[in-house]
Amino acid sequence: MTNRPQRALLFLLPMLLAAPLAPGRAAGDATSAPPAPRAAALPADLRDFVDGIQKRYDRIRDFQGRFVQESRVQAAAVTEKSGGDVFFLKPGRMRWNYRTPEPQQIVIDRGKLWQYVPADKQVVIQGFDAARVEYTFLTGLGNLERDFRIAWARPDRRPGDPLRYLALVPRDEQATFAKVTLGVDPRTHRVLVTEVEDLFGNTTSIRFEALRDNAGVDAGLFVLRPPKGVDVIDMTSPAGHGR
Repeated sequence: MTNRPQRALLFLLPMLLAAPLAPGRAAGDATSAPPAPRAAALPADLRDFVDGIQKRYDRIRDFQGRFVQESRVQAAAVTEKSGGDVFFLKPGRMRWNYRTPEPQQIVIDRGKLWQYVPADKQVVIQGFDAARVEYTFLTGLGNLERDFRIAWARPDRRPGDPLRYLALVPRDEQATFAKVTLGVDPRTHRVLVTEVEDLFGNTTSIRFEALRDNAGVDAGLFVLRPPKGVDVIDMTSPAGHGR
């Protein structure tokens, strides 16, 4: 196995922590998340803004669109750019189809992550713990005020930048990232930019484009069927190989 899939996962997984599929359970899910405590210290304008984001994404069942990703490694002064198409379906299903710089597919569903890199003729399957606070924001179990300390960010944003920015610091001391910054359209409360900073100062930023909410994303998208001749490495299986 080459190091390409592992490198891609290092950049993708921190970004997943902040992707904007909402806190709040999917419609029809019988199990409800515990109520979020009200953060009395939040200024009124910030609380209203956060409530607007929460309410918007509580109403979303699925979304799809395009993404542009930029990942920076602090120690090596390396920047990697990539992009493609993204699909989300509550609760907790995700598909990332990378088109550049090279094709690859990443699917997350049922507690597993599948990564297929055609150039390597290889599918790697890993466990994915959707119950961790890093991922509850995605899976419909999380709540912004309960899971994060929130403050306004980037008061010096570029002239002409219409977004408002929030800094989210995880309340969980065992979290594997230091901070998430969200860029939010103040008119619609849609998250259009996410930036995750890990514990080593590396950052992964994502800009979402051409997003469509409740477009009827097909659940079949979250099944990855490896083509013939592709090696399957199942790290969740004692044998290690699916075939």
